[in-house]
Amino acid sequence: MRDVGLKQASDEAIWEWAKQNGYTIVTTDSDFVALSAGRGWPPKVVHLEECDFPLRIIEELLRQNAVRISEFDKDSRTGILAVRFAAGTRFR
Repeated sequence: MRDVGLKQASDEAIWEWAKQNGYTIVTTDSDFVALSAGRGWPPKVVHLEECDFPLRIIEELLRQNAVRISEFDKDSRTGILAVRFAAGTRFR
């Protein structure tokens, strides 16, 4: 969000920007799940649940779920995807 001038923007401003520009929101913030539940999509939301990890760990989570996220992005029937590490996941 920093690159498009929205680093300090409200959730609603980020939502509208993503909607206007065709982006999916990837977030740990459940407020975006609530926005999606109330407003529908677009934009779509990938919610990283229980994810209070360093960026390198989040990157690993996204890589592990890349196919799932890509399929979600193409599916017009749903707007929220919850992603979390499987129980017992070990970090490198």
